[in-house]
Amino acid sequence: MSSRAKLIALTIVAVLLPTTVMSVIQYRSLHDLQEQTKMAAQENLRQAASGLASRTAEYFHEIGLKTLSGFRYDKKSAEDQTSRMEETFRRTLESAPEVGRVFMVADCTCDQSAGAAFVKSRQRSRAITGDGLRRDPEIKELVHMHEKAMMLASQQPPSEPRYLFTNVPACEEHHSQTYVFYPLLDSHGKEIGFSGVQLDGKRLLENLLPKLMESSVSPNLAFAVHDNANRLVYTNNERKSYQLQIAFAPVFPQWMLGMDYGSVSIDELARSSFRQNMTISVFVLVLLITGITLTLRATAREIRLAEAKSSFVSNVSHELKTPLALIRLFAETLELGRVKTPEKAHEYYKIINNESSRLTQLINNILDFSKIEAGRREYQFEVADAGQIVEEVIRTYEYPIRNDGFDLRVHIEQNLPAVRVDRGAISQAVLNLLNNAVKYSDSVKRIDVSVRSESDQILIDVADQGIGIPASEQTRVFDKFYRISTGLVHDRKGTGLGLTLVKHIVDAHRGAVRLTSAPGKGSRFTIELPAIAGHPLETAAFAYEGPDC
Repeated sequence: MSSRAKLIALTIVAVLLPTTVMSVIQYRSLHDLQEQTKMAAQENLRQAASGLASRTAEYFHEIGLKTLSGFRYDKKSAEDQTSRMEETFRRTLESAPEVGRVFMVADCTCDQSAGAAFVKSRQRSRAITGDGLRRDPEIKELVHMHEKAMMLASQQPPSEPRYLFTNVPACEEHHSQTYVFYPLLDSHGKEIGFSGVQLDGKRLLENLLPKLMESSVSPNLAFAVHDNANRLVYTNNERKSYQLQIAFAPVFPQWMLGMDYGSVSIDELARSSFRQNMTISVFVLVLLITGITLTLRATAREIRLAEAKSSFVSNVSHELKTPLALIRLFAETLELGRVKTPEKAHEYYKIINNESSRLTQLINNILDFSKIEAGRREYQFEVADAGQIVEEVIRTYEYPIRNDGFDLRVHIEQNLPAVRVDRGAISQAVLNLLNNAVKYSDSVKRIDVSVRSESDQILIDVADQGIGIPASEQTRVFDKFYRISTGLVHDRKGTGLGLTLVKHIVDAHRGAVRLTSAPGKGSRFTIELPAIAGHPLETAAFAYEGPDC
């Protein structure tokens, strides 16, 4: 199994499998959270509704405390107390617009004539004492209502307010009667009667309910109150139904308080929360997968680079070994005097020289690459003629190329614009392209070199009729150590640095390298260098038309 296959297998087992399991668990957790969100939202509504009902009860409790706090009934000073109650009840009616009547009844029993009562409304005040208590319809009504409230609040602590809500026929509009009774104590702390208030239905709707609801309920909640005949009493929206409905107890036990979320239902709220959490989870998962993918790509790249470096060492060893072996072979032959003719000796000297040049070129490529990697590669730019540079390279390396059986054809235009280049670097780039053309040619051994002007650029072409490069590989052939691993290319030894150096040199000259190739149809590399405008150099045309040129 290859290193890449092992990496993929390890990733699936160690990363992707746990990630998949975690994703499934996260999805189930979010689904459970959706149900919990529903329950939490319903509980939130219930608490809000209960809080509103409790706030309403507290409001009336506060009225009783303000009205009768510290009050003790005393028979001996009934006249003075009547005067004080008149003032106290007047202040209560002024401070609480929803109160329609304030009352106090003390020592009112059926078997004695003692006792007193005081009733004050917004229209009148009444004080009743003695036998008049038993005969007065208003006092009898209050006593009756108090007895009913006592029965309903039998389990309630004696010191707490007692509420009584009375029904009315459905044909009447919001005239339900609501009483709040408070225990009346004598100077010794003994309960001897009751006091309380009766709510004004119209003022209750106009003042109290809006004030209590707007101060006690979040504006994001929708709420409504319906009376015992299911008629709308108060609302802050136009809904027809509500997620939660409870009795508006203890003050209005036969009224219903409906509550819901303003713009969405509980189901929609839960789904929205689920979608939001799911979006975040998917986003995190995508980031995780992206990180894993980038890590895998980086790791795979490092593996390929390590393999390429290993191949580089092997190929360099082979590339160094071959010219050294030839140099040594022919040098020993000459040293031992085994060459019989001067022509043969001259041929051996040529071979030694060519192999030395080849070895020098290989070493220069490696040294230059080392400088590039260390950021120490420097260029000495000067104004020069690109055609002349290419001509010098051709003259130097023409013999070994033709000796290998190649048809070398060169055409250099005359009067080319000047370029600002490092002569040695450009020579090295052209030589690397020539070496590749020789190395990767097949049965048709022909190399075409041209230098021409086009627009504001100088173009240097090196074309062969060799094995070509697949389109899928053309963007990678300039990568360091990269060599095509399929077809006949794999059989050619090399360092994988030649085209890397060409690209770096051309980029340093603010130029570009273009490649046109197809498998079996050869390759054409074009170096584009920016020309110096208005700076022509008078040079003669240079051309090779064949081996006899």
